[in-house]
Amino acid sequence: MDHTSLYQEKINHILKKAKAKGATEVEVGLTSGHGFGVNVRQQEVETIEHHEDRSMGITVYFGRKKGSADTSDFSTESMEEALSVACHIAEFTLEDPYSGLAEPQFLAKTWPDLDLYHPDQGGIEAAIERAKFCEKMALAEDPRILHSEGANFNTYAGVNAYGNSNGFFALTRATSHDLSVGLIAEENGHKERDHSYSSARCFEDLWSPEVIAKDAAERVLKRLNPRQIQTGKVQVIFEAGVASSLISAYLKGVSGSHLYRKTTCLLDSLGTQVFPEHLSLFEDPFVLRGLGSSPFDAEGVAIRPQYLVEKGCVQTYLLSSYSARQLQMQTTGHAGGVRNVFVKSAASLTRPEMLAEMGRGLLVTELIGQGLNLLTGDYSRGVCGFWVEGGEIQFPVSEITIAGNLKELLRNIQAVGTDVDVRKRIQTGSIWVGEMMVAGV
Repeated sequence: MDHTSLYQEKINHILKKAKAKGATEVEVGLTSGHGFGVNVRQQEVETIEHHEDRSMGITVYFGRKKGSADTSDFSTESMEEALSVACHIAEFTLEDPYSGLAEPQFLAKTWPDLDLYHPDQGGIEAAIERAKFCEKMALAEDPRILHSEGANFNTYAGVNAYGNSNGFFALTRATSHDLSVGLIAEENGHKERDHSYSSARCFEDLWSPEVIAKDAAERVLKRLNPRQIQTGKVQVIFEAGVASSLISAYLKGVSGSHLYRKTTCLLDSLGTQVFPEHLSLFEDPFVLRGLGSSPFDAEGVAIRPQYLVEKGCVQTYLLSSYSARQLQMQTTGHAGGVRNVFVKSAASLTRPEMLAEMGRGLLVTELIGQGLNLLTGDYSRGVCGFWVEGGEIQFPVSEITIAGNLKELLRNIQAVGTDVDVRKRIQTGSIWVGEMMVAGV
C-alpha cells in the first residue's frame, strides 16, 4: 500500500470516528519525513544527524467550539485516543464565531504537479565528501582565510497529507537540500566572518561547492578592516540577500492575524498606494521546483498566481479562513503564508548603476537583531556593510545602526536591482530605499 492510500485510509478513519462522536467539522493533517545532515570543520567530521519524524494533528469542531490534539503514533489505538482528547478539549473551550473549516466552494478541486520531490541518492559518505570539498576550496581561496566555521550539507524528504470533512483530501511530497560554508578571515589582527549557501528542491539545482566556496571567500575578505562612519542621514541600499526582509515585513503587516488584531501600521491599506508606482509584488505558487511552491494552501483552499501589489497599490490582504471571517472578507488562500513572491520594478538597475545613481551612502549586507515595531512601523537594526562614495564602494563598515519607519521605507524605494537572490521564497534584487538615519560614531 503506497503512502496515498495508506494515509487516506487513516485520515478517513478519523473523520468517520469524529462524526460518530458528534463533531460537526473535522480536519486531519498527517506528515512524515526523513533526512540527514553532516557538518565538517577543518576537514574533520563534527556531526552527523539523522532526522525522522511523523505527526498527526486532529482538529474537531462542535459547532463553533474547537479542540485539537496531536500524536506521533499512527496506530489505530493512538489515533483514536488523540481524537478523544481533541473532543474532550472542545467541551471546555469557548465558542468562537469565526472558527471552522474553509468553506467547500473555496477548496481546490484540481492542482498541478510542481515537481517538488527529488530525494538525495548520494548517502552519508557522499555528503561528507561534498562538505569537505566545499570547505577545502573555500580555505584555499586566500591565505587570509585562516579558519572555517564549518561546511554543512542537509537533505530532507517529506510527505504531507491533509483531509477534512468537507470532502477534501490531498497528499503532497517535497524535498529540500542545502549546502553552506562559513569562514573566518584575519588581517592586521582583526577577524571577520561571513558565509555562503545554496538551497534547492532538487540536488542538481544547488550551486556547486566551488561556487559556494568562492562566494563565501569573496564576502569575508571584503569585510576585513572595517571602519566606523559619522552619524547622520544618508542614502541606503539593502543588498539583495537582506532586501527580502523589507518585503517580508510588509507581507507580515498585511497578514490577517495582524489586521484583525489591529497590531499593524498597514491597517486599511487595501487599494491604497504603499509602494512607489514602479514596484509590484507578484506571487506565483506554481513555480516548478520552487522553494515556496504549493498546489493549495494549508486549508486546502485553491490558490493562483496573482499580484499582491501592482504598480505600488495593495491588491490583496493575506487571509486564512479564520482571519477572513474576522474581517468579514473571503479567504485569499494564504493559510500557511505566501509562496514564491517576486519583486518587479520598472526602475530596475544593475548593482553598479544603482551605486552610481546613489553616489554617496551605505550598502547594507548584514542585519543584526530584530528591530521592527509593526504597530508603529518604527524600524531600527544593527548592520554591517560598505561605505559608498563617488558611486564606488570605498571600505567596509561595522558597529552602526540604521533607523526609519517601515511605511516611509516602502514608499521611498528608489530602485530595485537586477542582482536577484534566487535562494529565497521572496526573490528580489538589491533595494535602494532613499535616506535613513545612520548612527555611527
